[in-house]
Amino acid sequence: MVQDVDRLFQHGFALFNQGRFAQVVDVFEKVIELNPRHFDACYLLGTLAGQSSQWQTALIYFRKALAINDSLAAAHNNCGIVLKNLELFEEALESYDKAISLEHHFIAAFYNRGIVLNELHRYEEAIESFQTALKLKPDYSEAYNNCGLALKQLHKFEEACDH
Repeated sequence: MVQDVDRLFQHGFALFNQGRFAQVVDVFEKVIELNPRHFDACYLLGTLAGQSSQWQTALIYFRKALAINDSLAAAHNNCGIVLKNLELFEEALESYDKAISLEHHFIAAFYNRGIVLNELHRYEEAIESFQTALKLKPDYSEAYNNCGLALKQLHKFEEACDH
């Protein structure tokens, strides 16, 4: 049975790489039916659902994936993106913090964390997150822009203009 699941997953992954996403969903759902603890199938179904803004579905699959293996920083970051889009900001922060704890130089997680902190009006913390992202990637224009927006909220207009 393990070989059947592996072959089925490989087939689905080939379809994924070909961009045949509707077929991928059917195949990966079958993989999960045969092996409910198949991390990659859950993770990729979460990714596909997120790419099509199916936030609730994405969250279900990312949570399943993370229940199987919570050591992948990218899975926590992607789950945070979904939670942010569902306006579950505190939970999104937890996901980004977990991603950063697993991968200390995770630029996207620092940036995404800053976005959520801005949403929560926690501007000083947002600025810190954006500045960390900028230290790691000095040409990150989106981080400059959003850091500037947070500085503006704190009436630090000259610093905001610099960003």
